[in-house]
Amino acid sequence: MNCTGRLPSCGPAVARWTVRNRYTFLLCQSCLDAWFDNADDDPDLEPAAWEWIGAAA
Repeated sequence: MNCTGRLPSCGPAVARWTVRNRYTFLLCQSCLDAWFDNADDDPDLEPAAWEWIGAAA
C-alpha cells in the first residue's frame, strides 16, 4: 500500500489514520510522525482513530 501523502519522500504505508468525518489516510512513517507533531498544535488534526497496518493482534 502506498502513502496518501504523495510526497517524494513517502515510503510504504505503515498506518491508517481516520479523521472525524471518517475519511481515512494511509500514512508512511514520515507522514505519521509529521501528523502527530502537527496534532500537538492543532487539536482538530487529532484522529478519531488510527492503527498500524499489519500489526500483530
